[in-house]
Amino acid sequence: MLLFVILKEGVISIDTNNTKAYGPYLTAFATGVATKGVADIKFFDINIQGEPFPIGLRSVTQFLDNQFDKQFDSIGFTRFLQFITPFQQKYEQTDLAHFKQRIIDVLASHPSNDKVAAFTTSVIEPAGSTKEILGGILREFGKGTLKAIDHSVPAIL
Repeated sequence: MLLFVILKEGVISIDTNNTKAYGPYLTAFATGVATKGVADIKFFDINIQGEPFPIGLRSVTQFLDNQFDKQFDSIGFTRFLQFITPFQQKYEQTDLAHFKQRIIDVLASHPSNDKVAAFTTSVIEPAGSTKEILGGILREFGKGTLKAIDHSVPAIL
């Protein structure tokens, strides 16, 4: 309802545009930020069974945010599984020690030696499966690095 009033009455107008975003994108972004800011207003919290409960507009919008977060998480998790499953299946039977060494060799060409060293210590060395390593690569380095490793490391080692 608030969003409708803002758009209908022209409350938000952007006269000087110093960004590369033009037209409806900038207006949509500004409207979203303004609406979220108003929707998150809380005056104080009360504790109910040890959990804080906001008093203000936030008391209504927190339930909508929780529902949205659940839906977003389920969509993101499903897409993550669709992306990572072929890699996990490809390397499932691979010799772990040799796989770790090949990953370290490929990551040696990464521009950030500190990041690779930290990743090696925190993920590769303690990993008990190729699945853990692949998930760590995706999380720390992204899709591009995971695909590059996939092209550089054979499935059966």
